[in-house]
Amino acid sequence: MPNFIPPTEIIESGIANGEKKVYLALKDQLGDDYTVFHSLEWVNADDDFQAQGEIDFLVFHPEKGVLVCEVKGGVVFRREGSGQWFSGNRRDDVHKIKDPGRQARTSAMTILNKLKKHRQFKRGFPAPVGHCVIFPDVPFNEETPRLSRELIIDATELDDVAGALERVFAVWQRKPPRLPGFGPGDAEAAMELLNPVFSVVRKLSWDIRDEKEVFLRLTDEQKRLMDFMGQRERAYICGRAGSGKTVLALEKARQEAALGKKTLYLCYNGPLAAYAARELEGTGAQAHTFHHFIRLKVEEAGLRWPKKAPPEFFGSPAAELFLEAQGKVDVCCESLVIDEGQDFKDEWWLVIDAITEGGGSRTVFFDPDQRVYGECARCLAEEECFNLDRNCRSTAAINAFARGLIGDEPAAGEVVAGEPPVVERFDDPTKQAGRLRQLLHQLVIDEGLKETQLVVLGTHRKRNSCLAGEGRLGNFRVIKLDDEPGPHRVIYSTIHRFKGLESDVVILVDIDFKAIDPHLYYVGATRARHRLFVLGW
Repeated sequence: MPNFIPPTEIIESGIANGEKKVYLALKDQLGDDYTVFHSLEWVNADDDFQAQGEIDFLVFHPEKGVLVCEVKGGVVFRREGSGQWFSGNRRDDVHKIKDPGRQARTSAMTILNKLKKHRQFKRGFPAPVGHCVIFPDVPFNEETPRLSRELIIDATELDDVAGALERVFAVWQRKPPRLPGFGPGDAEAAMELLNPVFSVVRKLSWDIRDEKEVFLRLTDEQKRLMDFMGQRERAYICGRAGSGKTVLALEKARQEAALGKKTLYLCYNGPLAAYAARELEGTGAQAHTFHHFIRLKVEEAGLRWPKKAPPEFFGSPAAELFLEAQGKVDVCCESLVIDEGQDFKDEWWLVIDAITEGGGSRTVFFDPDQRVYGECARCLAEEECFNLDRNCRSTAAINAFARGLIGDEPAAGEVVAGEPPVVERFDDPTKQAGRLRQLLHQLVIDEGLKETQLVVLGTHRKRNSCLAGEGRLGNFRVIKLDDEPGPHRVIYSTIHRFKGLESDVVILVDIDFKAIDPHLYYVGATRARHRLFVLGW
């Protein structure tokens, strides 16, 4: 096995699907005479070296030289007329990507120029520094202006990636000028330089990769719960934030649908329902918000759902309208899974009874400590519950902080310590935007996080928050939760709307420490998996 930098345990805990295929092929097929760098940025080793980007894989061999490998996963293609490259997936989501040949060549030239500056190589670098592009998911046989076929490794060659790399190394060894190869001390000098170029210093993004692996394991407690649910027509599961309720709710829905049952997943929050629908796509289970489902049935029955309903309509009147529809259309399911059940009002449980009236099973997940819309329904307090106490989401530091907000003890089974949440108080609330701008730059540019790994949550809608009128924060555009994520785009959402969801890093803003509802503060803090920042006054 080659020597990997960073170590394999860090790579394996956070690698993307396309790159993972390449990584596993390199790990299985290359010998210990190779060194492979993965996903490492170019950073300043000297004052004259300017950081420019990131390399997916750099393969170093003491006899063959250096090879920069750019990986493009998914269904990749190039439009002949415009020369634009695109990548897609099985759901036909297609987006533009950078020219992979140009990316690889630019990276290789930067590395070569740096190597030439080493005192060992005053007469020039003696071995090839080449580049190639790897398409791990598709065959690719095209010639392009910036990328010849001989510099491509595609999906058909991954089973012999060692041979494919030999072929590409040979291409670069044949190119003029003919190079003598490494002499005494050359390989060592090159490695001495490459390590500082990549500055293998632990970043927050690596720490998060390490921590994530721990939370991926299904706990014994969760396994017992799956048995508990499977034995009951009605199962009520009370779990703290981060105890895996949504994960288990979705797994329950999948299992029931796999048995051929008509399965329905319901929750109150729109973004959580959208997430559940994506996760359950293709399983046969349906996922809706409570009110979207009853509206579908009301309209199916030919009844009128008001276009602009007042808030009070969504209590008893909506439930009564659904019960009227019950006599005209089939509203029943064989297995009902309710997530975030503490959000369901007393009068809504008449609807739940109607949905399971034909003998359908009912599985309800809830957490009384996340009651931000009022008290829990009385029926939840009356049922026999299975209690989930183990924290499976947040680090111990975040969990202890969040539980302290509601005067409770930290959850059991903490296995990842993590860093303490950072709380910053401002005399002037308007200064939060400036601090947030600095924090985003630090997390994304300095610490190597992707924008999709973090979210900004507030107690108010954006127009009434510290970000009112702020379309951008430095290089980052502020977008809504429903907008398309991507580079230089950071999500802002209210805590209420993000309820039931989670993010690697959460930044809470506009926290009035003296007046905020502790349960709302608790919900916001427990959205964070690995790092939490709190800005307020």
